[in-house]
Amino acid sequence: MKMTGRIKDIVCWVLFMFVAMPAHAQSDERALAAAVDTIVRVYTQTNIVDRIVEDAYEKHKTAYLATRIAKSYYNYNEEADKYKDQFHKIRQFHRNDTAMAFKYINRAIAIDPKYGEAYVTACDILDYADNTEEGMKWLQRGEKLNPNDSSLCLASATILARTDLDAAVAKLEDFQKINPSFPVNLYIARIYDKIDVKGNAYRAQVAEYYSKIDKSRMTQGDIETYVMSLFYSGQNEECNIQAEDGLKYFPKSLALNRFYFRSLIPLKKYAEAMTAFDNLKAAENSILEVRDSINYAAALAGTKKYDAAMKLYDEILAKPHLSENDRDATNIYVNQCMQSKVKGFTDMGDYQQAVDFYSDFLEKRRAEGKVDDMMNYTFANIYIDWAAEQNGQEKVATLMKADRILENAIVNIKMKNNAITFAAVRVFSIYFKIDPSAESGVGIPAINQFEQLLTADGNVPTGSNATRLVTAYRYMMGYYAYAKSDYKTAMVYADKILDLDPLNESALKFSEAMSKAGRRR
Repeated sequence: MKMTGRIKDIVCWVLFMFVAMPAHAQSDERALAAAVDTIVRVYTQTNIVDRIVEDAYEKHKTAYLATRIAKSYYNYNEEADKYKDQFHKIRQFHRNDTAMAFKYINRAIAIDPKYGEAYVTACDILDYADNTEEGMKWLQRGEKLNPNDSSLCLASATILARTDLDAAVAKLEDFQKINPSFPVNLYIARIYDKIDVKGNAYRAQVAEYYSKIDKSRMTQGDIETYVMSLFYSGQNEECNIQAEDGLKYFPKSLALNRFYFRSLIPLKKYAEAMTAFDNLKAAENSILEVRDSINYAAALAGTKKYDAAMKLYDEILAKPHLSENDRDATNIYVNQCMQSKVKGFTDMGDYQQAVDFYSDFLEKRRAEGKVDDMMNYTFANIYIDWAAEQNGQEKVATLMKADRILENAIVNIKMKNNAITFAAVRVFSIYFKIDPSAESGVGIPAINQFEQLLTADGNVPTGSNATRLVTAYRYMMGYYAYAKSDYKTAMVYADKILDLDPLNESALKFSEAMSKAGRRR
């Protein structure tokens, strides 16, 4: 290809700089490799590049330089690539000259047959070309010649992790057995991090392995990944501690400032979060994410700046491209903000003010089509808390207001699990308080609804749901046995209790008494 005058001038200038380079710089492999790399990448379309590269190689024949030249011909930028997903091919190359790359890979191996990075580079090129099996053969060839080379082990484990994570971890652990100084936990953490790049399924494992590592062996990127993994695996307190520690060394780190700030919200350290948010905005290359704004609004609410918080929440919800996850998170925080304001009224015993305020808020949200399940739950709980301060028919009337809210909410429910929660509140926080001794049976319709929701999918309830259902069945057993003298129906509920809890003392005693009386069905 014929060079334009401009390109020719530039290449000649680069060549002159290379020739004029002081002897000590020409002998510096890294400086020489960097100069060659620039020539190959920037002036790759010219017809004299290969001759310049060949001349540079002849001046300093080493396995390192030959391998770096191979990477330049395939334009494999290590610095840029380390932040990208190795498991999905998103690298961009200016020149994919496989023939020239392998020419220098073979030269590197001819100089030093045990030079692991040459085999790794060959594997990278083949892997990128979707010939991973052939690439693995290069790694295996290198491992046979130099089983103690960590770069070969890491490259092999990284590829293996795509299909067999346990085998990849085992490979690294086996390597550490013959090389005790190998930082196995560091590299296992990085392996988990790479396979988790599209989600947070392995964040707990990433955090676990990083926690075993001396901080002096971690890079800034490692510490940032460790803190992020703690946050996304729900370890907020430890995330806060590690982020604060990391900020001593990297005070402008965007990631460390971000997760330090976010970890303060679930810890309810709102005043500290306000300061941390300012530091986040001042971090290097700071760009605020939607979740940062959501958490800042939560900090505003936590410091009783409710109007400012609600204004920001409304701005977030008005964003045209807000994801469903972010929208749901915002609505949760909106409700928490309003709950905090309501609590300010109820703490003073002003329940009517709480009802009036939240009723107005709900009407506004309903008109905007922004009412979610938990807003109704909060409204009902104002009445339930108010009833705790009352007695007699006044108490019953207040509880029934809460019940109507929850009953309507269940009909218009958006999430099934919320329906179960609301039904449970109707049973245990409303009707059990109206009829604690099961004399009137007023709670039966609510219990039937609770049972129906819990068993609708045909599965037997377990855990806390089973425990609550047993308690509801005891109410039914007591009502039919002692209020109605309907022992046959009472035994139906005793048997239901024993199906869920075979050792339940109340049901066993009742069943035994019915057997002795000849009334056991």
